[in-house]
Amino acid sequence: MAQPRPASKNVLLIAAVVTVISLLAWGLVALGHKGTNPVDRAVGGSGAAIYLKPSPVVTASLVNPGKKTVLWFSATWCQICKSMSPYVQKVVEQHADQVVITERDVDREPGLARQYAVRGTPTFVLLDENGKTISTRVGYLSESQFESFIIQRS
Repeated sequence: MAQPRPASKNVLLIAAVVTVISLLAWGLVALGHKGTNPVDRAVGGSGAAIYLKPSPVVTASLVNPGKKTVLWFSATWCQICKSMSPYVQKVVEQHADQVVITERDVDREPGLARQYAVRGTPTFVLLDENGKTISTRVGYLSESQFESFIIQRS
């Protein structure tokens, strides 16, 4: 039968757990204050871990009257984005009468990424003709999955 731990070891274990939880909480708070936290500025936060509700308001330049818009949130370091690029462009060209795509870099436009609650790359946000979000997909999409995504109804 196992010997019970001495009380002093239990206290140390509890203190360690509380310390780890406190550090994690501090880190989450720091992410929410991007730009005001000196640690965030020093690290050059990528904006990849943003947890906000998407805003229904769209920048006017993102609205394309008569066509849907796909916001493609990517990054220069995103290998999945690079691998998808050739067929994403091909599919959008095939449906040019219905949809326009605009690629946005999460590192260069963190405010826009925050507005659409981007949590990772690639993220695709499909907007209707008025700029209202129809659907969002995160991660790798095959060519057929991407095509189905952009031609869906509002």
